Amino acid sequence: IDYAAKIFGRDSKKGIGIDVSPEKVTAMTKSGYQGFVADVLELRLTVTVRFVIMSHFLEHLGGFPMAQKALASASKISREFFYVQQPYFDMDGYLLERGLKFFWSDWHGHTYAMHSLELYRILRYLLQNGDIARFALYLSGPINSTDDSMLIPLEAPPDQHHFDPKLHTQKPFVTLPENLGLYKEVRILATKNTYIDFKALENQFSWDKKIFDSYSLKPL
Repeated sequence: IDYAAKIFGRDSKKGIGIDVSPEKVTAMTKSGYQGFVADVLELRLTVTVRFVIMSHFLEHLGGFPMAQKALASASKISREFFYVQQPYFDMDGYLLERGLKFFWSDWHGHTYAMHSLELYRILRYLLQNGDIARFALYLSGPINSTDDSMLIPLEAPPDQHHFDPKLHTQKPFVTLPENLGLYKEVRILATKNTYIDFKALENQFSWDKKIFDSYSLKPL
């Protein structure tokens, strides 16, 4: 909620948090925020909100159908736009072949390594169905060297964090080609109506590369 306020300029205390964990919602309300226990895949709301944020959420679901349902729900209850950010999984195979992995790609809690193309497929359907007016996909946090702490040895146990030479074996040295396409996050912006200023919204959050914009209906 604080993050939403920071990037989209609204009073953080006015946000509403949703979680399936009663303990997390209790902690939220004790801190002065509004929240309720619910499953976002089964929302039955009779009101809408200005926008929805799903931050590092989709990768915890059980697969494509659940992610599709979650994004459809976000579209249904938001009046202006929704925004998503999650870890970048597209290059897992490339790193695997070279004895490396993103540390987040080997977590038990990340049950769905969702690729950018899968996000595109869901958003394309929402666009074609008239549920959204425009969407774009972005990459954030370029990784230019295997020295980056986001990369750990393939043999490291699961549920690790940043590379630590005290905890992990030495990483294999790999020369990465220029413009390879290793990033830390993928981000999404989808607007509900054509009168919403898309450019103004995308300028409010950080990103390094736009990989698709439905305005052109062609990859950039």
